[in-house]
Amino acid sequence: MQKGFGCHEYNLFSSEETVDGMQPLFWSGVMIHDSEPIGFWKAKSSRYANLNSAIKAFEELKGIAPYEFRAKFGCDCREALAGGDHDGTA
Repeated sequence: MQKGFGCHEYNLFSSEETVDGMQPLFWSGVMIHDSEPIGFWKAKSSRYANLNSAIKAFEELKGIAPYEFRAKFGCDCREALAGGDHDGTA
């Protein structure tokens, strides 16, 4: 994300859901800025939910041009970093 698109506001989120007496189900996704999650995945293990959601998000972003990425997700990270540090120093 940082290398290809210059974006630093993304994260991997996960949660767990259980139904009475059933094995827990873990779900995970990738959030870019405040957009809808991409790469959403459910699995019986948090490890595999996280891994597969990251892989799926990568597949969804593969081939997209940086300007398309910025437009789709409202990303202005590269421009914010170009002016210096966030604390106002150069």
